[in-house]
This record gives sequence, structure tokens and C-alpha cells, in this order.
Amino acid sequence: MKKVLLVSQSLTGGGAEKVVANLSLELSKKYSVYIVTYQKDEIEYEYAGTRINIDCKGGDVGTVQKIRNGIWRIKKLKEIKKKYKIDCAISFLPQTDYANVFSRTRREKIIIEVSSNTSAAFKGTLSRIIRKVVLLKSDKIVTVSKGSQFDLIELFKLPQEKISYIYNTCDIATIKRKALLSSECSVDYPYVVAMGSFRKPKGHWHLIKAFSLIKKDYPELKLAIIGDGEYKKQYLKLIDNLGLEVDDLILPGFIDNPYPIISRASLFVFPSVYEGFGNAIIEAMACGVPVVSSDCKYGPREIIAPKIGLSDEINEILITDYGCITPHLGDEDIDCSNKITEQEKLLYQAMKRVIGNKDISFKLSENGKKRCLAFDNSIICEKWSEVIEKL
Repeated sequence: MKKVLLVSQSLTGGGAEKVVANLSLELSKKYSVYIVTYQKDEIEYEYAGTRINIDCKGGDVGTVQKIRNGIWRIKKLKEIKKKYKIDCAISFLPQTDYANVFSRTRREKIIIEVSSNTSAAFKGTLSRIIRKVVLLKSDKIVTVSKGSQFDLIELFKLPQEKISYIYNTCDIATIKRKALLSSECSVDYPYVVAMGSFRKPKGHWHLIKAFSLIKKDYPELKLAIIGDGEYKKQYLKLIDNLGLEVDDLILPGFIDNPYPIISRASLFVFPSVYEGFGNAIIEAMACGVPVVSSDCKYGPREIIAPKIGLSDEINEILITDYGCITPHLGDEDIDCSNKITEQEKLLYQAMKRVIGNKDISFKLSENGKKRCLAFDNSIICEKWSEVIEKL
């Protein structure tokens, strides 16, 4: 069996980490799978294969320590690749890509998975130069959507044959099974739900502002955001500035099984500023919950509105067969004032339109259950196997 190495910061937290875990479950049926992580956590996604944790996480450290960490990761990764005679090494997220390419051994092929909108994630000239150098040192680049592939080619003028897109994978059967279990966070009122880390790309402050408007129409409605991160204190400040009560917002943190919470919600909202794909949308569909998403250009529109071209602009609320999509919420960073933008008002109107119309809500729920099957593990992992075999 060929030996495939998956390199990830961890096996918990974000969409990229979940993709690593999902891929390991399916690829291990065909390959000897090894997973290298930088840190180990108490709550982790289910995975398969040989797990090797090098215990070298990042964090808020100085430049010198970052350089030391980087050298240590490259050294350890090279040792692991030699020891297990790895044939193909796939890295996920920029923090692992450099270690993957600079630890290359003579026998292996290198794949970099790009999970974000590169032009949005890398703004500075120097960061873009470094990113391009790392990408060029790989044998293959796999983006998580057609949009992120297009963005990468336009930004770096990379050869098109070097880049393929494969949508992120979801373990649909497991999500449906876990959704039926008891919830770790019980909510007795009707609620809207979102999920993701508390940082700029996820744009949850836009949702909080839109929620402050819909709360006037539905006084009993609550907002649950599954996740945690650096913006938590600012979100609590924003709640106060908007005149909301603390218990209007439910923040359970990252939890082992979020699907019972999602499945019992009236609506799932995805307010990202930029994305590569949008795993949480697929997971909400698998839970049978209607979805409203911002058009963060790449990712969500390919799931919710696949007939709309990548270069087309969305300037109004669109309800498609699979969900509701609203115009882009903007590139600005978090604003904790009580000022509500026109885009946030459109997000509110979209939420109200779906929640207030049972026929629309039911249609989106039923169609979403069918749509998510296109992203199931068995289908997506077969595409990964094809890339690995070609290399």
C-alpha cells in the first residue's frame, strides 16, 4: 500500500482540520495513512491511521521563537517522512505547507491543499511572495472550490495544470447519526445558529447585528454561535451596544458534537467575510436545516447557487433551490458600534424571509438534504485518490 501523510496543525477547531479527519477515514481504506499534528487537544475529530503529534504549536510568541518553531517542525517532519518512507505528503493550511515542502525527501510527492481565498488571506506583498514560493515547491495544488482555484491562478499566474479543485468532504452519515443524539447545550427557545471560530473571516458580528433587527420581529428568538476565539470579548461588547440581553446570545464554545444544536435550529446562517469553501453549510444541510449565507465570493455560491458564474455579482437576496444567498458583507474588520450597514439589513431581511415562510423553509430543508450528498466522503475522497495516483 502507498503511504500517505496528512499534515495538520491539529484535529480540532476548524474546517480544514475536519477535512483532514474525514479524508483519513476514507483514504485509510486504500492507503497506509499517517497524520502529523502540531498539537493534541482534549476534544478531537474522529480519524483513522497512525497519529504522530510533534507537540510544537504556535501561539503568541516572538519572531525568534517562531523561526525556531519553524525549523523544529521541518526537522521533525523530515525525520517522520524518512522513517515511514512516505510516498505522498499532503498539507492543510499555510502554517503546515512550508514545513511540508521544505522537509521533502527524495521519494515523495508534495500536495498543498489551499482552503481559503488567497487574495483575501494574503494582503501584503512580502506574504504573497513567500506564499507563491511555497506553492511553487509543491508537485500539485488542490483548492477547495472552483472560485479559490480561479483566485489563485489570477493572483499568482500559476500554471493551470498545476492546480485542481476538489470540494471539501463531509461524513454525511455520521453527521445525521450524531444529530439524533442528546445535545450538549440545551436551548428551550426557537433559535438561529451559526458555527465557526471567532475571528475576522467568519464575520459573526454581521450576524449579531442582523439578529438585533430580527429580534424585534421574533422576541423569543435566540442566537447560538458554536465556536470560540479572539473576538469573543468584542462580541460581548457588541451585544451590549446593540441593546441585546446577554442571554439572547448562546455561546457554548467548541463542542464535540454540534449537530444536535444545529439540527434543532430554525435557521443556519453563514455570515463569512471570505471563505475557500464553507464546510458548515454542508453540515447544516445534512442536519436538515435551511441555510442563509453571505456571498463571500467563493465557496458558498458554488454550494447554494451553482448556476451563478464566478464573475457574476450578487446585488440582492436570492433564494435558490438549495438556500438563500445575500450580497457580500464587506471586507472591513469588526465594528462594535450599533451602526448597521445596508448589507447587514439585507442579511436580516433574508433571515426573516426564510423564518417567516414555512414553504420556503421546508423546501430549502428538503433540497439541502439532497444537495449535501454531492460532498459525501466516498465521492470526494475518490477524487483525492485520482490526484494521488496521477502523481
